[in-house]
Amino acid sequence: MKRAIIFVVAAVVLVRTCCGTRSLRQRVSETAADLKLINGDTGDVMASATYQRFAARREGVAAMRAMLLSVAAAESAFVADSGRATAMLMTEGRYAFVNDKSNLGPYIAIHRDRWVAKTGNLHSSISCTLTAMVDSTTLDSIRSRYHAGEPVCLGWAAESTALANTHPPNR
Repeated sequence: MKRAIIFVVAAVVLVRTCCGTRSLRQRVSETAADLKLINGDTGDVMASATYQRFAARREGVAAMRAMLLSVAAAESAFVADSGRATAMLMTEGRYAFVNDKSNLGPYIAIHRDRWVAKTGNLHSSISCTLTAMVDSTTLDSIRSRYHAGEPVCLGWAAESTALANTHPPNR
């Protein structure tokens, strides 16, 4: 009887080993195929689908940032000559700024202590803003001196707006 049990256990182990070998071979070949695919990847980020998908957005943001820096230079020249900021800059003439055809704006708002230029782009849901604050360290009250910051660009997704609208503020 002991021999019969030993033969049955040995047969079960042998059958399981054969069945397990087949799935093990399959797993090894799948892993080898995955490694071959990984090794075949060039790692070129510029060619990746995600990079290509957002290329127009990056170009739009770059065009907006360049235009806002150009607006800051033109506004600075106008303030240096007139002593005040203006909301009406031109794309030609002495106080001209460089603008890309895809940009919307700039929209310049003049406040008591700053001016703010905003712009959008046809290829992006992101908008950019540049703020120039009055330099309060100068004692010259007649001539205003503005110091422009760097353009700040951000966008709102529809999901974040919807999420913000669903949660009212605590009162």
